[in-house]
Amino acid sequence: MSPNARLRRTALIGLSLCCAAGIAFARPGSDWVTAIVKRDLDRIEQLLPDTDDVNEPTEDGRTALMLAAGEARHELVLALVARGASINARNERGGSALMYAATGGDEASVTLLLTRGAEVNARARNGWTALTLASARGFENIVSILLAHGAEPNAADIYGWTPIMRAVQAGRLKVVRVLAANQRVEVNVADENGQTALHHAAAQNELEIARVLLAHGARRDSRDRAGRTSRMIAETAGYKELAVLLGPTREP
Repeated sequence: MSPNARLRRTALIGLSLCCAAGIAFARPGSDWVTAIVKRDLDRIEQLLPDTDDVNEPTEDGRTALMLAAGEARHELVLALVARGASINARNERGGSALMYAATGGDEASVTLLLTRGAEVNARARNGWTALTLASARGFENIVSILLAHGAEPNAADIYGWTPIMRAVQAGRLKVVRVLAANQRVEVNVADENGQTALHHAAAQNELEIARVLLAHGARRDSRDRAGRTSRMIAETAGYKELAVLLGPTREP
């Protein structure tokens, strides 16, 4: 597996750690939970008028609201909220309905949940927030909505990665533009390995993203824990055009 493929796989793992869609086991006799487990949103819609508890979760803590938000079923999200669905319920991995909506690209549901009191900076167990998820998935409009509602733009995950780093890793140029232009975003913050967003752009051969970062104050001279600048990383990988952009000749 190439380094780039490995990094992108890591991003997908991060998404799954927040908003797992894996196998769960229904409680015996619960049609509602069975429908969630089967991801059967049409069945949930059928059961909704007569269900006693719209917040009944699967064994891993997933709720119907999370599922509907993650599948961009806004009308069902509206109906569940109207029936008293818990906005800030969390699954066993710390995922919330807002995180699911951000992952699914559902702008309308993201906005609705925020106006109904969703915790914009809630963190999953891996440290990801709704902003991290939207950034990694490339949903620049949702990124803007979350920022407008007070999302912490520099919230670091358990590896010290910020939303802009995740956007760079995934090659999300439009998201990087939105984040870099936000005055609260620190483009030179480093992760646990001492690498900045520019280091990650160099590792991924993201030329246009590197240009955006440099235009917003990214430092060419920042060194990671191994003593490498972004230029050094690009040179080592053979990314010649990017290496030229990133600065002077490599130091011995």
